[in-house]
Amino acid sequence: MVAQDRRVGIGHMSLQSGISFTSIQRILKLDLKLSKRCAKYMPRALTPAQLRTRQQVCDFWSRLFANNRHVFEQVVTVDESQDKGTKQGVAQA
Repeated sequence: MVAQDRRVGIGHMSLQSGISFTSIQRILKLDLKLSKRCAKYMPRALTPAQLRTRQQVCDFWSRLFANNRHVFEQVVTVDESQDKGTKQGVAQA
């Protein structure tokens, strides 16, 4: 169920499967190593590939910042807290 919809709740899973609420909690947390983040079940730790990608991105931004201290004045970010399910955030300069 979690693989199909990461936003599914434990109560819903319990009703659909007939497994107790606490058993589903234990399975998700201990057996599958998942935890609820941002209303989605996510792996607790990053995979080695995700760690490498994160390191590469950090290295890229470190080098860019070292060469140009004003680089962040050119970066546009999106405030995702303003996203009300429309997939459109509010752009900030």
